[in-house]
Amino acid sequence: MLVPVILCGGSGTRLWPLSRKSLPKPYLPLLSDKSMLQETILRSQQLTDQPIIIVCNEAHRFLVAQQLLEMNIHSAHILLEPTGKNTAPAVALAAHYVEKTLALKPANLLVLPADHLLEIDLAFKQSVVLAEQLATQGELMTFGVTPTTPSTAYGYIQSASVIAPGAYRVMQFIEKPDLPKAKQLIAQQNCYWNSGMFVLNSATYLLELAQYEKSLSNDMQCIAKTFRKDLDFVRFDNQLFERLPAKSIDYAVMEHTPKAVVIPIETKWSDIGTWDAISALQPADENNNICHGNVMLEDSSNCYVQANHRLIAAIGLHNQIIIETKDAILVADKSRCQAVQTIVAKLKAQNIAQATEHSLVCRPWGQFEIIDESDGFKVKRIVVNQGATLSMQKHMHRSEHWVVVKGTAEVTCDDKVFLLYENQSTYIPQTARHRLKNVGKISLEIIEIQVGRYLGEDDIERFDDVYGRVTQTVSAC
Repeated sequence: MLVPVILCGGSGTRLWPLSRKSLPKPYLPLLSDKSMLQETILRSQQLTDQPIIIVCNEAHRFLVAQQLLEMNIHSAHILLEPTGKNTAPAVALAAHYVEKTLALKPANLLVLPADHLLEIDLAFKQSVVLAEQLATQGELMTFGVTPTTPSTAYGYIQSASVIAPGAYRVMQFIEKPDLPKAKQLIAQQNCYWNSGMFVLNSATYLLELAQYEKSLSNDMQCIAKTFRKDLDFVRFDNQLFERLPAKSIDYAVMEHTPKAVVIPIETKWSDIGTWDAISALQPADENNNICHGNVMLEDSSNCYVQANHRLIAAIGLHNQIIIETKDAILVADKSRCQAVQTIVAKLKAQNIAQATEHSLVCRPWGQFEIIDESDGFKVKRIVVNQGATLSMQKHMHRSEHWVVVKGTAEVTCDDKVFLLYENQSTYIPQTARHRLKNVGKISLEIIEIQVGRYLGEDDIERFDDVYGRVTQTVSAC
């Protein structure tokens, strides 16, 4: 039995300004009309028919739920981490959940990062079958990608003796090297890019974790006793989890265990970690430029330009990356794409909101975007999914004006309940209990104008909420 475990911990900092903490890389459609998570789910379905386990940050739970709903998937198990602790605790969560809650023992876990590109060809399917066979025998399996260049962006796995045709005992894991070291590694012909993908027997992994990380293992056993369902999600003791050290599965187990085995693969793979990596995966024009959106280039070559909202015109640029979003623009030399995270760190240090927050904010019922704001007012464009309902709430410091621009709204304002159609509006007085519901057959879109002396997102008191947020004082709507 092969259970897919998809890890959604990637922050994608080097893909800023598109990827940010509030809407990170796994949930973005970077190479197709589907998000990276959705692409990973589709790949897992080519390899196993078992229900999917997804480990994600609690803040992104409704993003995951919505993207599963778009795929008509209702059987997934979504485990919510209060904070990211890297892959060793995340995989341990999944292993305990499979054994204790799903009662699938023994079971092999197919561990996949949610934000990688991977081509599922016949050769890779055969590698997964081999990995499952060896995992059943007690080996801890990982996949090493045959390198095509001396990359400094990936860690490496060096193989030793053959244990089965196509499978090798791991000699060592090597951190991301500098360029001279990378050239030496690929010249040895037994070094592979570390893909971060695994096939692990749940019991074997937990035993090895206990062997090499006893304290972490003991804490994970305690956490596993607190699993509980909350709507479509699985929660556990957050305080215990937050005290865990952040450790990768490589550092915690794979670098120490004698059971580590690598299967080399030659399939198309990328961790899509930088803008130049995305550029390398797409077809270019006669000047080796790749343009998305409203872009005009003159005397420019080898550029990747993405215009999401506005016209970008450029003259005499070479080897450049330009990424435009509604509230931030990145311009970088392709050779410096790894340094994007340095810029993000500086923005965070100065408490600049664009470092982590999108102008587009996702909610369990849909999304909203701030169109304009100044002293005393704020304007939002709100989209409510079909059949979705916002919480019953009130605001102490602001009133609101709602204008329906698309769809049909059911509005509750104190003791009144009424419908609004396109080009109709209503006024929500300060302190009035109110609620918005989409009762139409399409998405509901409204323009909300807030007026008041304080317009912070924490000015909200919830009285009833289908998403279980009544006791929380969190952001608006």
